[in-house]
Amino acid sequence: MNWNHSKYLSGTRNRIDHLRKIIAGRPVAILAAGPSINELEKRIEELRHSDICYFGMNSFLVLEDNILKKIDKRYSVILAGGNRGLPPVWNNIVDFLNRSEDNFYISSFLGEGFEDMFGPEFDLQKFLNKYDEKLFTIGVTDDRTLPDNNRPLHFLPSNSLACLIYLAIIGNASKIIIFGGDGHVKKNNKGVYYRPNEYDQCDPDPNKANWILTYDTNNHFNPVVPISLRNIYKTYNLEPIPILNCSEVSFLTPFPKISYNDAFAVLLDKKKVEDVSDLRIPTASIIIPHSGNEKEVQHTLKNIAEQSYSNYETIVIKRNANFLDTMKTALSSARGKYIFYCPAGDGYWHYNWINSCLEVLEKNFSKLSLVWGLSQNLLPDGAPGRIDQSYQYSSFPLRGKKHIYYWLKKKNFFPPNALCVRKEVLEKCMFPANENTSDIEFENWLNFSLRFNISGYLPAFIPETAAYHKWQDNDQEKNDSELLNTYKNKINNYKNRLMFGRALHHFRDSDNDILPGKFYLGVFLFYNLAKKIRNKLPRSIQLYLETLKLKVKKMVKIRLA
Repeated sequence: MNWNHSKYLSGTRNRIDHLRKIIAGRPVAILAAGPSINELEKRIEELRHSDICYFGMNSFLVLEDNILKKIDKRYSVILAGGNRGLPPVWNNIVDFLNRSEDNFYISSFLGEGFEDMFGPEFDLQKFLNKYDEKLFTIGVTDDRTLPDNNRPLHFLPSNSLACLIYLAIIGNASKIIIFGGDGHVKKNNKGVYYRPNEYDQCDPDPNKANWILTYDTNNHFNPVVPISLRNIYKTYNLEPIPILNCSEVSFLTPFPKISYNDAFAVLLDKKKVEDVSDLRIPTASIIIPHSGNEKEVQHTLKNIAEQSYSNYETIVIKRNANFLDTMKTALSSARGKYIFYCPAGDGYWHYNWINSCLEVLEKNFSKLSLVWGLSQNLLPDGAPGRIDQSYQYSSFPLRGKKHIYYWLKKKNFFPPNALCVRKEVLEKCMFPANENTSDIEFENWLNFSLRFNISGYLPAFIPETAAYHKWQDNDQEKNDSELLNTYKNKINNYKNRLMFGRALHHFRDSDNDILPGKFYLGVFLFYNLAKKIRNKLPRSIQLYLETLKLKVKKMVKIRLA
């Protein structure tokens, strides 16, 4: 591996050996500052005689002083980085490094900007020389294939907890137990942090602090950690280790959520990891309808099991004559707030598809209700065939409120096995009241796309051939073509109603609340013309117009505020 990157300290290979010596194959307990860690403070005496390596982060002394010192233990590894969070805890970091025991300080921020933080009198080189054997640096990247052999310590932008998990794995921990990893708390809960008055970096406004934690969880932990873990295990040729989250109220989704009793039982070797109960509610439910072919069912289950995202459930259900009855039965048992539909024999091309969908939806909270990619037809011999609606690669679908213009022009539909939709929106658009229904599966999915767009829900396209489906014979393609023509005629009817003022289009979030904004007939009529003119303009003018548009939007927001 290449250990000579500029972001790494010299001798990084030896530093990893040092980290592994400190961990010594023991379980690693990572202490975070979520309120649920109060329970650990009450019960820490039970772990007095357990051989555990403790990791801490940021304002680590608060937890060390109030929890670990009760059993005469201290942190072996701490992580505190980031230019804003470093100065308040710097003296604590130096005190940590001055301890006589073997320990490590990890950071992604040892170098540039130190004079701005500590003044020109700070001698960084003297600091590095004095504590060289106890320092460890990592890099940050937007490349989702890292870490790899060329950059083995570069990780996607993530939070301190995620980085400690990565280093515990690389350091050959036997298992990882996370305490206080709540992610964030429910709204109007004033207890955002453990002992908040002692926690230096805590925002005094609990609502703001909780918003920051929520953003951090949804952007820098849940969607990022599964990708990084997969790359770490591959790069370092390691077998996955148990990672357990001891917080029954946690919003972190990548790992099993367990009770304190189970966590202590695992650490005290009274219970095996596979015997503990996972308390997570699945974020996603994947419906797998089948017609009795067990081989196809196993193919799809195996394909889904290779996904980087783990907090999902699969609902395998036998098709009956009525498609809507099959879906109602499946959805009645679905616990996830997001629904995927992957018929037996179908599958996903990329191991990160589920994670990619949830990343988009979670970042946009309730505004976006659906994401989709493209689906590919498999030939009878299993080779990749035609990509359905492949024109979307060259004529990129607009997302959010702009999608209505694209949909009225292109008359696209959402491919069932390459979409992810919020459960309550799927139920509203799949089972309409007082409408004639059909038993045909594809027709029902076309009607779902129709109702979704007419109702004003907002989608987003992920430019990826996400899924594959079984080969369709000529008769099936002919039937589908006729259904598509009917679907397109219905779109034309709605378009005409909008153009002649017989319909009013509203935008909705996934809670069915009306969003600001409306359908502009002028935008629709000149959609293609404006696009062609813009594409013919010099790049510099395009950038200028885009900047001007953003400034105008900002001015409007200021006036309305």
